[in-house]
Amino acid sequence: MQVRPPGAEPGRAKSKILPRVGAPFDIQGERNVFVTPGDVGTPHADSFYLVSDEDSGVRPQGITLRLLHKGAAGFVELPALVTMEGGTCLGLFRVQTGHVMYCDVQGQRALALVLVDGAVVSPPCLKPLVGLQTEVSTHGWTFRVGGGLFYLLGVGAKGPVLLRHDGVTQVGIAIDPRISVLGVTVAPSGDLHMLGVYTDTNQRVRAVARVGSAALEIVEVAGLVVAEALVFVQLK
Repeated sequence: MQVRPPGAEPGRAKSKILPRVGAPFDIQGERNVFVTPGDVGTPHADSFYLVSDEDSGVRPQGITLRLLHKGAAGFVELPALVTMEGGTCLGLFRVQTGHVMYCDVQGQRALALVLVDGAVVSPPCLKPLVGLQTEVSTHGWTFRVGGGLFYLLGVGAKGPVLLRHDGVTQVGIAIDPRISVLGVTVAPSGDLHMLGVYTDTNQRVRAVARVGSAALEIVEVAGLVVAEALVFVQLK
């Protein structure tokens, strides 16, 4: 949890861990964001990782990660500075290979693998996001994360595209250029759900990018569920 002390500047707060058993643990720093837990079922299930940054997570001189590991006597905090030549990063997100930040490295968008099995990777391992010309924002965000997958919405050389990355491999999923994307969400399974509208007919459209598929599946158009539609054919 975060507690803002009386009179503190906007954006500053003290972070605490409140365990079910034991005393509360105070985390250092006053601008801790992007708190991410360790993976369930691993030795790091009771660990927490977060970004502690005075400049909103975007600065080339380095970003401090705070690693909090639970031991027999309680939590132990291990701060680590992540630096990257010519790069600025933000966020801390779990993918299938570890935890990544979303970065701009000299104009190239990339994922930087900064944590593997709870240990800092220094310098980070970069995974460039290729085939992207511009990003497209929905509700203030160009990307979504869930189910160990990172999704980025944008425009490529052939039109609107959804980039999916698991930390190792990138998959490009084409979006019908007639669809204006209104919003996207990612389910715990990793499936991405998209809501949009056909610009030529004004029909609402709902689509799903399923894990393991490189295509966007249209599941509903203006209230008509595609899988339940009946087609009548006149025979002459």
